[in-house]
Amino acid sequence: MRLLYTATLVCLVLIASGCVQQGEKEATISTTLAKPVGETDIKSFRKTNDDICTTDGKPVIRLYSTTGCPHCVWIKETYDSVAKEYADAGKIVAHHWELDTNDDTLTEEAERSIPAEEFVFYQKYNPSGGVPTFVFGCRYIRVGNAYERANNLTAERQEFRNAIEALLRESGGRL
Repeated sequence: MRLLYTATLVCLVLIASGCVQQGEKEATISTTLAKPVGETDIKSFRKTNDDICTTDGKPVIRLYSTTGCPHCVWIKETYDSVAKEYADAGKIVAHHWELDTNDDTLTEEAERSIPAEEFVFYQKYNPSGGVPTFVFGCRYIRVGNAYERANNLTAERQEFRNAIEALLRESGGRL
């Protein structure tokens, strides 16, 4: 019950505050939780020391957004298309949770609630509650859009691909 109350409160705060743009909340991610990725092709995500989270042996990527956030609207189609491409190929499991509608936009059905465990991931990797929040395999995280100021969806698309490919390399068939 307490988790449901907390999740509802988070949604209300998000709806009231709108969203964040890159940089506004990104610095609030704990440095003990996340560190720079290092020498990779991934520039805008932070790497955690967490194990890769999976479903049915596949890395799970997540986007948390709201419909009233202009930054979320800007990235929605780009994230969804890359996520669907990899999910349809059977390489990953992907979700795009709209926190104000309680819907996973990557499924055909209209969900009426977000599973409690999804709020756990959201709160763990972004305790400040900003959107858009990206959680790729519990290994790569980002709050905000990296290339929105330059209006560069191509760079965003490539960054998503790089993070997914890194997850797939890191899992190395061990999952």
